[in-house]
Amino acid sequence: MIKSKKPAQIMSILGDFAQMCKENIEWQGDGWGVAWKEEGAAQRALPGGWKIEKSLKPIWEDINRFNDIPASTLTIIHARGASFPSQKGDIGYNQPYADDNLCFVFNGELYGVSINAEGKIGAQKIFSLVKKNLDKDNPKQTLTKIQDLLIKNSKGILGLNIGYVLNNAFFISCYFGDDSKKDYYTVRYFKDGSQTIVCSEKISNYPWRSMEKGEIIGL
Repeated sequence: MIKSKKPAQIMSILGDFAQMCKENIEWQGDGWGVAWKEEGAAQRALPGGWKIEKSLKPIWEDINRFNDIPASTLTIIHARGASFPSQKGDIGYNQPYADDNLCFVFNGELYGVSINAEGKIGAQKIFSLVKKNLDKDNPKQTLTKIQDLLIKNSKGILGLNIGYVLNNAFFISCYFGDDSKKDYYTVRYFKDGSQTIVCSEKISNYPWRSMEKGEIIGL
């Protein structure tokens, strides 16, 4: 998740992200998606201003497609590693998901989840829970409720990280259930006077900070 005060080209960090996915200990090659806020007149022509491109190819094999992404103040990118073979090959499962001013990404692995929510896969169901709760709670309260709900109604959790953009602000929750997966499921972030970046790994040469287990922040 990348936010800047002025529209910026981010080919360098997208390239670093793709390389990280290629070298990751967990498979991240079941496709990718990128969402960005269009600027000016183009923004007014789209619901919430979001434009999304997706692919079923591994992100490191599609790096040239990033050349077509325009400079933007907001860019969200996600690489997918399907949890189950039956869930591969459907581009509709690829994140990010967007709805009006909301753009959402999820990184995690949960087992034996018993909740009533719209969607075919876990990420879609969590996105529907975010939208439903944002109608009545503020952004941080929404993440607290969803994190608590999923912890209570899951038989096992390796990771449960949720990030979303709402009206140009970032909201992130970080949770991991198994300390052996702590490093993989720890969310990192960087913020200075001109740029804010959130990532699942330390990429490029930013002075990253790490979120704590169960922590919820707004940036």
